[in-house]
Amino acid sequence: MKNLKNQLPLFALLLGFALVFTQSAFKSDNAKTPVEYQYISNSSLEVQMQDINNWEIVDEETPSCSTGSAKPCRFIYDGDFDTFLQGSTKQDLIDHAESLKL
Repeated sequence: MKNLKNQLPLFALLLGFALVFTQSAFKSDNAKTPVEYQYISNSSLEVQMQDINNWEIVDEETPSCSTGSAKPCRFIYDGDFDTFLQGSTKQDLIDHAESLKL
């Protein structure tokens, strides 16, 4: 019994290390990298802004739109952008856009 009492702190320490290892070693990689999209249509209609075909993936080297306030230009999103567009209003897209265009 005395021997067990001496080994209990060591056992607890090993159990703690095992828990830390298993929780950090097997993390899922579900975090998505944000993607930048640019609205390529000149239409101000909500239905056109919700159409994924009117958006293209861009990077920092892609020339931006002319500045304005009537339509979204660039949008950064880290999920299913098509689904997001379908659930968004024109004003949502304008309000949350990274930049706007005329």
